[in-house]
Amino acid sequence: MDNNFSGNQTTSTGNQGMMSQVGQINQEFKERDIAQKAQSIGFGYVDIAKQPINPDVFDYISFADCQRLKVLPFMILGDKLSVAMFDNQNAELLNLLKNLVQTRYLQILPYLASIEGIDKALEPFSSRYAEPTSTPTESPANNEQSQNQNFEAKIAYLKQLGDKLHKLGESQEGLNELEQGALLTEASDIHFQPNANNTSVRFRIDGVLKTITELDNKVYNFFATQLKHKAGMKINVNDVPQDGRYSFNYENRQVDIRVSSLPTEFGDSMVLRILDNQNVDLDLIKLGYTDPTLSLLLNAQELSQGMIMVTGPTGSGKSTTLYTLLKNFNDEESKVITLEDPVEYKIPGVVQSPIKKDAGYTFAKGLEAILRQDPDVIMVGEIRDENTAETAAQAALTGHVVLCTLHTNNALEALPRFINMGVKPYIAAPALNIVVAQRLVRKLCDCKQQNPNLSPEELQFLQKELGNDLDFSQIAQPTGCDKCHNTGFKGRIVIAEGFKINEELEDMILSEAPLSAIKQVLVEKMGMQTMLKDGLKKVLAGLTTVKEIKRVATL
Repeated sequence: MDNNFSGNQTTSTGNQGMMSQVGQINQEFKERDIAQKAQSIGFGYVDIAKQPINPDVFDYISFADCQRLKVLPFMILGDKLSVAMFDNQNAELLNLLKNLVQTRYLQILPYLASIEGIDKALEPFSSRYAEPTSTPTESPANNEQSQNQNFEAKIAYLKQLGDKLHKLGESQEGLNELEQGALLTEASDIHFQPNANNTSVRFRIDGVLKTITELDNKVYNFFATQLKHKAGMKINVNDVPQDGRYSFNYENRQVDIRVSSLPTEFGDSMVLRILDNQNVDLDLIKLGYTDPTLSLLLNAQELSQGMIMVTGPTGSGKSTTLYTLLKNFNDEESKVITLEDPVEYKIPGVVQSPIKKDAGYTFAKGLEAILRQDPDVIMVGEIRDENTAETAAQAALTGHVVLCTLHTNNALEALPRFINMGVKPYIAAPALNIVVAQRLVRKLCDCKQQNPNLSPEELQFLQKELGNDLDFSQIAQPTGCDKCHNTGFKGRIVIAEGFKINEELEDMILSEAPLSAIKQVLVEKMGMQTMLKDGLKKVLAGLTTVKEIKRVATL
């Protein structure tokens, strides 16, 4: 009996294997037939089951429609959307694609694919997009563990693409996908960091770096070569830093990429800064400015001369604030010229001049040339040396409004920093008009939940800075949703401090009064609100968290 049972089991297993092989062969014949049909009607063909699928394709055609109509978008490059379909005569599908062309300004690249291939490609996403039967309540611990799960799913295709690139070396396709992945996740930068065995790829999203994938160094070398070529950099140079720039079209708009390379032991470390005009809202209120600093900057539009200085570290949004002020000064009656390294965003009606150090065109020389162009408003991207500082100050004293940036920790430190650059106090004091310092903090997503329960440390911190009589009713905590990739934060807002130079402050600068005395006048007599207090008031308003303010504004 046992021997007979064993023999039957072997026969059954063998039959199953044979059936599997037959099924595989049959499927290969089906794929060949579809490929021939595609060629006969002028379509492309794709074995869709073998393609890495980006979950973002379901933003173009819903998962339910993909299942029902046997269709699947599988790649978008610029404004070209590649779509795999089984029935190219389906009227409902044709109307759906026509609507995509008309409303999303897309060009559809049609491919034929098998039903089995489409179903197999959709299968990994079925649980994610299935209709929920209930809404479970997560504990804070579970919620913390599940943060970024959706984000990881959203960018999982990049890891698949990394594997594909490692095998096929299709680096250009990979760069296109990375660029668009950064735009879809609203990243501000793409970081490539080579190590001994691989290269880490990270996106900076809302000011925080997030690891996307690891690339084999051989694959990354393809990326680095392509990037240097596109950005106009020297491909065979990897022992000195280089800077470059390129642009590409995405969804009917141009996106600029600023590239920086830095030689390291394991190859070029490269950072791509994404300059997407669509994500820039040049409005002081929408940027997060509130009174009293908001009124200070709004009133700056009435200036006929003087220097407006915005300070802060790299990545604190200084340039965006300058562009916003520039837009407000830009009218038919004014000549507005900028000096930038490089030009980040193009503004109609403004003369924008890029610095070219290699050609000897520096900020100082550019500023001297600008003054011969009869400008009313001048923007100097950054004051970096004595010549630029002195020329900018002189311009502010001779009938020009000068917008500029400086790297300091707070607004008050801009005074000694400006003077230490070589500008005499008797020139700096009357030239400076408004000084503002700022940082960017992450903003709570709309999915936030009001939760006034603070830890004892947070409560003590708030009361120490703002006093005991506080309203905690609007305080909110992050939760997480698809919109914010389950991080609880969506976008960033400004926290700022600032002051206007009056006669009393001018006298104190001329007499080289200590900063402590100047700060006392600013806070007690002029009502300046510190950056820290501005941030904590935004906590009380439910816009951000105490933890986020401590992370950014530990002044």
